[in-house]
Amino acid sequence: MTASTYMYNAQGEHNAKEISDALPFIEYEVHRQLINKLKIKGMNALFGMQLKISVGDRTLIGTATATACFLTALPPPTRPRLLCSPAWQSGDPNYLQRTQQKLEERIAENLEHYGIARTRSRKVRRERPCQASGCLRIKPLIILLPLPS
Repeated sequence: MTASTYMYNAQGEHNAKEISDALPFIEYEVHRQLINKLKIKGMNALFGMQLKISVGDRTLIGTATATACFLTALPPPTRPRLLCSPAWQSGDPNYLQRTQQKLEERIAENLEHYGIARTRSRKVRRERPCQASGCLRIKPLIILLPLPS
């Protein structure tokens, strides 16, 4: 997962202040993306997470990589729900329901693909728990964030 933000053209102490002000927002955005991706993939644990912050002239980029697993000892992840604010209404009244249905279908496909649906009803082999429960490497995703003013 990657999140980035633009910084103003600053030097010295002002640049350090811009970086320190933006860091919590980038860390929060990366964490939010990881949690959402875990839910969609049907996983409930992360291992070996690495967070790397890169500082450029006008850009601050945070990249996180991890291995996601479904552990039978932990509760399954909650299903994400799409919410629509009154300000954002499309012309189609059933748009939100159709999109939620597509998301549910994608989650079901992921559970089947990683073998998680079968894992919940049987015991996990101790010698290879990660393969029995299904693991995947989370790929980076880039999102640009505006710098807080």
